Amino acid sequence: MAEPQLMAVVVPDGCGPGTLLNVQTPDGQALQVEVPHESAPGSTFHMQFYPLSEEAQAEMSALEAHPDDVPTGIEVVGEVVSSGTISDYGTDGCAYFVMKPACYHIGQFLQVLRSSGDYSDCCIHHIHLTALGPHYDVDVGGAMKCGVPEDDLHVPS
Repeated sequence: MAEPQLMAVVVPDGCGPGTLLNVQTPDGQALQVEVPHESAPGSTFHMQFYPLSEEAQAEMSALEAHPDDVPTGIEVVGEVVSSGTISDYGTDGCAYFVMKPACYHIGQFLQVLRSSGDYSDCCIHHIHLTALGPHYDVDVGGAMKCGVPEDDLHVPS
């Protein structure tokens, strides 16, 4: 087995400690890492991974997508799509909406704003991506609170 490799990862804007990131390694692997608690957006942390063997890399590069599996739709040329915006594409005036991604994940322990104005511990059970942003169904001590907007959740300090 190959020796583990060390790779530097820069924390993107909007990602705090505990956020799960998908990282692409130089050999084409897609790995998921958690942002360490002492890292802030823009900072760098290191991760280790086992590189693929040359045989596995050759096998991966020889794979071809089936024509039915190739994505089709609106082509964006020279424009960056930001989440939660409506942009015009092409000359025919078609619009495409990009849903804002969820900042938290299922099973994550957070605190939720209660109607009294206090925060209570909770655990995320479901995430609903909507045009109004992500909404969460959370377990608050055995009772479910549904449709919680992302602004009403925060990571406990």
